[in-house]
Amino acid sequence: MREKGDQVLSARPAPIPPPRPKFLFACAVGLAVIFAAMSRLPTHRASVPLYLALYASAFVIYAIAAAALARRNCRCSLPVILLFAALFHALLVPSAPLLSTDVYRYLWEGRLTLHRVNPLLTPPDAPALKALRDTDWKNVNNKAVSSIYPTTSQAFFVLSSRIAPGSLILWKALMSGCDLGAAIFLAAWLRRRGLPPQRCLLYAWNPLPITEFALNGHQDAIGIAALCAGFWLIALGPGRSSQPRLPHAAAGAVFALSIFAKGYALLCLPYLRRQGKTFWLTLAASSMALTAPLFYGFRIGALADAPKSTGAVPWSGLHIFALEWERNDSFFRLIRIAADAVGVHPELAARVTTTALFLALAIWLWVGKRNHTVESSCLGVFGAFLLLGPTLYPWYVAWLIPLAIVARRPSWLVLSGLVALDYLSGYYGRELIVVLITEYLLFYLCLLADYARHPCGDSREQAPGNGEFVPEAPCQI
Repeated sequence: MREKGDQVLSARPAPIPPPRPKFLFACAVGLAVIFAAMSRLPTHRASVPLYLALYASAFVIYAIAAAALARRNCRCSLPVILLFAALFHALLVPSAPLLSTDVYRYLWEGRLTLHRVNPLLTPPDAPALKALRDTDWKNVNNKAVSSIYPTTSQAFFVLSSRIAPGSLILWKALMSGCDLGAAIFLAAWLRRRGLPPQRCLLYAWNPLPITEFALNGHQDAIGIAALCAGFWLIALGPGRSSQPRLPHAAAGAVFALSIFAKGYALLCLPYLRRQGKTFWLTLAASSMALTAPLFYGFRIGALADAPKSTGAVPWSGLHIFALEWERNDSFFRLIRIAADAVGVHPELAARVTTTALFLALAIWLWVGKRNHTVESSCLGVFGAFLLLGPTLYPWYVAWLIPLAIVARRPSWLVLSGLVALDYLSGYYGRELIVVLITEYLLFYLCLLADYARHPCGDSREQAPGNGEFVPEAPCQI
């Protein structure tokens, strides 16, 4: 402070005014234009470079909107954020899948179940299934491998095939609905954690889930929506016997649905150990109910010998995926290369080392949970599982985004932009080392800076010592 006559002047600079709604509106319009352009790309490999250019442009606009949202007292409306998110999805749903053929696999498995054939036991190329093949069968990938998708996902496959058999638009509309549901549950989850619900924009406008679910139709949207709903229900109370039991019973059932959508939610369970008995009993009962259909053959009539005709083994698809798939990996690849250089069995060394590293980190997070929020612990173990594993497809990263938003770890949002570089592997027909170095070097630098700055989370929004979030200045809505 300094005095000038009777006037007192402040040495502090004038505060930066909060962003106006028109600024975020301009960002939303820019994203809509880019997604509209994506929807018109032809569905062949030559479109990959143009797609990545559009994706990069969308991510830059998204980053600008996220930076504007990070200012306190931001003037943005939650319904408007969600309406624009719905618009982005609607622009991409009618177009054909551009970068993946997984959606044809989903629809095929739904048809099999409707014909009382268990896709978990029967691969698509089984001779006994020739009568069920349609025009889309040629687009089904990995025909010699049986399904790896559990009960919740199979239920959605059946639902889509029952309403409109073979309809790509219906399936992608269902996945878009799940993705928007995840954004809504995330907003409610943020509110319960004392954070502005408008931060769901960081998920709802992120180009990765929008393109992977509305454009390519991946089924991960089912599990992510259930995961966000489960954490929101958990945030309604501490789970003690004195609290209402209904939210915790519902949380257990919803977590079971997420686990049986893809299984990733299993990683979160050790860090939910303080939930009440109601949560765990409901989780166990729901899991038992969802497990039973996985082992039921459904086979009748001419299809009764389908597994025998191909020598299929139950759950062989999951076994093949776990042991033979390798794509867009970082630590796993480095360890395998190093082991090969010193004459050690590369595959065995990579799997043993990455498993040991993962277990060590998971135990450390579990033991030191008092220094972390539940969301931070789940994000850490989830991220380690993906980064240490042999396969990291772009849509896998979408699972991390809600946890990163609640835990305030922006480095994982950076990964959601960089991971799209993996599609260059499909364009060139092989993985490029320069792409892997670019993708992971930039991400790990951001990750180290993020955790070095706030080792146990952003202290600006946590109550000292207990790791629980406290409300900050709310956004105007």
